[in-house]
Amino acid sequence: MARPYELRRGGGEIAYDDGRIYKLARRVNPLARNFVHHQAAFFRRTLFTEHAGFDPSLTIAADYDFNVRLWKAHVRFKPFPLRIAACGPGGLSDAGRWPVYGEEIRVRHRHYPAWRCWLWDGLSVVRYLRKKLVRALPRHG
Repeated sequence: MARPYELRRGGGEIAYDDGRIYKLARRVNPLARNFVHHQAAFFRRTLFTEHAGFDPSLTIAADYDFNVRLWKAHVRFKPFPLRIAACGPGGLSDAGRWPVYGEEIRVRHRHYPAWRCWLWDGLSVVRYLRKKLVRALPRHG
């Protein structure tokens, strides 16, 4: 079993073709959204056996669920200053479809009381609507 506050997992930086750059924040808020991008995440193999791995019933947010379970078990994440992945936009979790946000909300409610989730659920809906709006606007270029 992982010792409290032991650094057992790390995340590098990822860059998208459209200019977005994601890296692990120094202070994370697991309630807000997935805080580690799977494209640049490294796990120790033992974490999967110690914490039951990914939940196969989750088709989109299994990594978020796993990250929250690790966080709640006091496994802490260590960023490293290295670009690990370059990605194109439009992957499953980046497509702006409601199931992505709905599953994020369901994962949040698995691990936290409803009253702690409401603000973040509302922000998930706002992010969904914003992405729908941005994608609907004509592109000039």
